[in-house]
Formats: sequence, structure tokens, C-alpha cells
Amino acid sequence: MKILNEDEAGQLSPLGRGKNTNVRIWLAKLEVGKTLVIEKGKDWVTKSPPYFTVRRYAKRSGRSYKYGRLANEAGWYVTRVG
Repeated sequence: MKILNEDEAGQLSPLGRGKNTNVRIWLAKLEVGKTLVIEKGKDWVTKSPPYFTVRRYAKRSGRSYKYGRLANEAGWYVTRVG
């Protein structure tokens, strides 16, 4: 265990309860025209792709995203279009 000071504690990004993931938190911060690259095995460790998470967040937030698989099979990309 480690006790953090105020600066270190401010740098943490807690997930909270429920269906919050790091990908969902990054989607919330994504600006129009920016692209998020999700690395397979590092950012997303399950066998299924993150498309369900992206679609669910897009529907609930009213934003629209373009997404797909990277050509080198290393992960996925998500671009905010609106």
C-alpha cells in the first residue's frame, strides 16, 4: 500500500462503479475531429472488440463516432464526428 499526497491523488482517474471503463472515460474527453487509438492487450484486454462500449456511450451521450479496426491488427480506432 502507499499513501499519496495531494498532488499524486489529483492525478488518479478513478473508474467508479458500474460500466465505467477507461475507454468510456477517454470517449467522454474526446473532442470533435480527434481520434482515439485503443491498443489490444494494453487498453482493451477482452477478446471482443470495444464496439459495444462505443455504441452504448454514443447512444447515451448523443454524440456520434466513427470506429473500426487498425490495419496492423494492433487495436482499434475511434474518431468523434459530432
